Amino acid sequence: MNRTCIFFFLLLSICAPFSSQGFAYAGANPLRVYVANFGADYVSVIDVEKNVKIADVKTGRKPHGVAFSIAGEHVFVSNEGDDTVSVIDTHYNKVVKQIKVGKSPNQLAVTQDGKWIYVTNHDSGTVSVIDAGKLEVADEVKVGAWPHIVMPSFDGKRLFVTCEKDQTIVSIDLSNRKVIDEIFLYGFPRVMVVSQDDKKIYQTMRWLHGVLAVDLGKKKVSQWAELNHASKFPTDGAASHGLALSPDGKYLYVTSQILNDVSVIDVSNFAIVKEIPVGQNPNWIEFTPDGKSAYVSNTDSSSISVIDTGKGQVISTISVGSKPKRLAVGVI
Repeated sequence: MNRTCIFFFLLLSICAPFSSQGFAYAGANPLRVYVANFGADYVSVIDVEKNVKIADVKTGRKPHGVAFSIAGEHVFVSNEGDDTVSVIDTHYNKVVKQIKVGKSPNQLAVTQDGKWIYVTNHDSGTVSVIDAGKLEVADEVKVGAWPHIVMPSFDGKRLFVTCEKDQTIVSIDLSNRKVIDEIFLYGFPRVMVVSQDDKKIYQTMRWLHGVLAVDLGKKKVSQWAELNHASKFPTDGAASHGLALSPDGKYLYVTSQILNDVSVIDVSNFAIVKEIPVGQNPNWIEFTPDGKSAYVSNTDSSSISVIDTGKGQVISTISVGSKPKRLAVGVI
């Protein structure tokens, strides 16, 4: 190597940008997991390739929901304790903006076109609409009492919101942001996921140790699966909570907060085909895009369980902050 090359190599090494945690951005589109630590006021960042925590990013009070921008340059975090959404630059793991929203924001989701972020405000009965380009609130939609989970349809035309106190799933037309429908569930809805054909919503419910399938055409429950019996009584109805649909659409993974495991359900017949022990009080679960791994937040263990879906077992446990809740997997 000649002197000129050595000089430029050293110059690039000195000038390489580093995050506040001391990690340089490699620029190779790595896969990351961002975990909201509800009891620690920061988000933990996990390197998927190595399954190690590489950073902690200070957000707001009681971070709850997490979502990636479509391009992966930002992660959005709803902070239940101070009514804000933190915008994290994923290249440097640094908060670049705090956006004021409604009271007690819970979950949030990015629309399929990447232009809008929808945030449920639990104590306001509204959904805040954030312009993803301007990073500011552009609108607010009244939905009902205690909105919790928000999720767009795959066709990009509708947005679904669970309203816990009203016991409903509300449907919003994204073309005009008007509520167009609601489905009454006769119970307290927790977490939902939409099927890839937009025909069903899979839904966990308070007091139900299992999962429902809601037919969106008929607007009623069409199937249900009960998880295996547990002798432990579900405190305040906390039985099953988080769920995720495998990328191939064939299996539901459902967390049990009383058995401390994940049940794998075949959606073709709603039968349990596998139970995978994880940590204490598993809250949320997300797949990697290839479906080979699933990440589970364990609220009472302050850890993340990494499931190898082919082996059907946990292959790694990663310590994070206090009371991890939501997590999101994405490419930065």
